[in-house]
Amino acid sequence: MKVGVDYIYQNRLQSNLFQQFVFSDAVTSNINQQDPVTKQATGNSLASALLAAPATFTGQTPSNAEVFFNMQLWSGYAQDTWKLTLKLTLNFGLRYEYLPRIRMLDKRLANLLDIPHQMYTISASSVPACTTTFVNPCIPGGIGAVPFNSNIKFGNNEPLAGPSISDNIGPRFGFAYAWGDKTVINGGVGIFYDTITARSQWVQNNIEGPTWPWTIGISNQQTNILQGGFWPGSSQNPLTLITNLEGNFPNPVVASSPWLTIGGGYTSQPNYKDQRAVEWNLQVQQQLTPTTLFSLGYAGRRARD
Repeated sequence: MKVGVDYIYQNRLQSNLFQQFVFSDAVTSNINQQDPVTKQATGNSLASALLAAPATFTGQTPSNAEVFFNMQLWSGYAQDTWKLTLKLTLNFGLRYEYLPRIRMLDKRLANLLDIPHQMYTISASSVPACTTTFVNPCIPGGIGAVPFNSNIKFGNNEPLAGPSISDNIGPRFGFAYAWGDKTVINGGVGIFYDTITARSQWVQNNIEGPTWPWTIGISNQQTNILQGGFWPGSSQNPLTLITNLEGNFPNPVVASSPWLTIGGGYTSQPNYKDQRAVEWNLQVQQQLTPTTLFSLGYAGRRARD
């Protein structure tokens, strides 16, 4: 009989750096003038882009958009071989895997959006109201100012994306049968789980999905707009170029509620299970000469959530 244990400790660090600049005709338009041919307002978005004068910009900042968390896997197995006859040998095995709850390695929230029960859970036990000094996370006006706040609750400072999994039980069975002196038939079947690779991506997707009241950066910030009655490009309101924005992004702004989608991301069902598959194979081996072997096999797999 064989027994064994396995332990995996993995940190996942992803630094998201995304910027988007949108250019419009209005930035390079001649105010109150029309094109004499098209009779439309002047200005050209391509010209605005060549001048590097955006109308809006969106950006993820490294300190706010970083995803950094830890995952662990504990597993053990037992396997026994029984030789029932001189020709037939059976193998029985059982593997068990336990995945603890993930741990965030930075201060980012790992929230839960439970759509079937219409509940948004913030992983922190409390979040302050936003003030003039930016702090991430924060809630504009406090939780009382958020619409439908009865559908929002606080957690206990434990990450909610990536709960523990304790039902990964994988039985295995195999056999080998000697059919005559030169022919062997063997096969096996077992249940297998995708414990680290798929879970790692799933956890990251869910951290980046229901982020509120954490913010990852700036979304659709306007620039080069009419200010104080002066059109952008005038001496009183000079153009803001991309080079001016570089290294001078304003403080991020937190959305007024989680019901306003800003940015991308995913959320999965709360009772997430590891991807699992039943795999099987059957093989026939025939010795043709002392140095030649013919083998014919079949392998199958059926996966399910």
